[in-house]
Amino acid sequence: MKTVLLRRRPCSAFLETRIIAAAALSLFFGACIMSASGHAQSLPQTVSSSLEARDLPAQELFNEAVTIEREGKGSEKAIAKYDEVMHRYARAPTSGSRQFAARALLNKGALLNRGALPSKGGTLEERNEMIRDAIITFDRVERNFGNEKSLPIRVVLASALASKAEALYRMGETEKTLATYSQLERNFGNEKSPDIRVVLASALVSKAETFYGMGDAKKTLAAYDQLHQQFGKDDNDFIKRLTDIAKWRAIEIRRSNNNMVLSSRP
Repeated sequence: MKTVLLRRRPCSAFLETRIIAAAALSLFFGACIMSASGHAQSLPQTVSSSLEARDLPAQELFNEAVTIEREGKGSEKAIAKYDEVMHRYARAPTSGSRQFAARALLNKGALLNRGALPSKGGTLEERNEMIRDAIITFDRVERNFGNEKSLPIRVVLASALASKAEALYRMGETEKTLATYSQLERNFGNEKSPDIRVVLASALVSKAETFYGMGDAKKTLAAYDQLHQQFGKDDNDFIKRLTDIAKWRAIEIRRSNNNMVLSSRP
């Protein structure tokens, strides 16, 4: 009997599962900052905790950048404002101000990544250039804030690594994608923060689907098994949804692989 790997072609379930996993990351691109009107968003609480009065200028400048982006005033203007936040507060004396500099880089990278979607127009080379710029931006988060110990900044660091992995995947750099997921697990695998656990769980789904896209059923299922072992008892609603999807996907993949093995018998 000959064992057959999964076919190397995307299917709708594969694409939908990656999209759902990637959606978890978007929770952190606008998470828990004060909006321009001064009302807190109902998203993870670690991202803007322990702010001091002297952190308010950094928060206000960051909110200006977010407002420019959300109101569609132009990505170049938003990126310029995010750069200003980074340059002014990356070395601020308080971690509260520094977190806004880190988030400015994360949001800038996310903005570049979204701008490279086919629906946004532009040539393939232009879109690829934007993705490369996004990857460089996510790398800057690690380079500038990798030694930070405050939880809000560590949430940003984890999100930047997961976002970098998705950008690399879009460039077709599957080996670098998997290496980045491994780095995320090494750096944050033992974290207890609910926010970081959402990032880790979504990254595991994307990692599994990366293996699926490569045609490796064994490693796909191993990644889904890891997800259930690490997060199967988690009470976070989003993680519950991810583990439910993973369970369904594993059943589907095992059934598909078994059928292919049976059809290959002489």
